[in-house]
Amino acid sequence: MMSVIAHDLAKHLDQRVEQAVTDYIERCTSMGCHPDEVRALAIKVLGEHLTALAIAVEATEPEFVSMCRWYFHNAQQAIADG
Repeated sequence: MMSVIAHDLAKHLDQRVEQAVTDYIERCTSMGCHPDEVRALAIKVLGEHLTALAIAVEATEPEFVSMCRWYFHNAQQAIADG
């Protein structure tokens, strides 16, 4: 189980990642980039960092795939719930 400190730092990281993605999308939009290209590149970059993290914590491939699916479905549900 995560410590309280790690949990608080994870919230801070989440806010920073969200801000970085928002800034990236705004800059791409202002430069006239196609939305599909913007999304694809954001997913690619974030996926590379997530993969590096999974390797650092020695997650197996099935664990990594399972975690990605779990988060994807939770995010999808949160978006649907508004």
